[in-house]
Amino acid sequence: MEVEQYVKQFNDIASKLNGRGKQSIALVIMQEMAKDRRMAEIAEARQNNNGSSATARQIAFARALEIELPENATKKEATKLITEAITKKQNGMP
Repeated sequence: MEVEQYVKQFNDIASKLNGRGKQSIALVIMQEMAKDRRMAEIAEARQNNNGSSATARQIAFARALEIELPENATKKEATKLITEAITKKQNGMP
């Protein structure tokens, strides 16, 4: 966001508040909105990252669990297969 957009947003929020300390309250609201926006960006990045190739650690761990990963396994696929294998072992299944 551009500075002007932040200032406009701050003024819009402050104009909807009444009483003493409305600028402080508007500032806190802006901070919470920024946190929400950042968390949404992080969630989107994580979701998009699931389509990338499995990491070296995932591949090594899968081998240690004697799991055959597909050649071009994604992080999401590797995680699913590893989780399934661990669950089976915990439940005493072969």
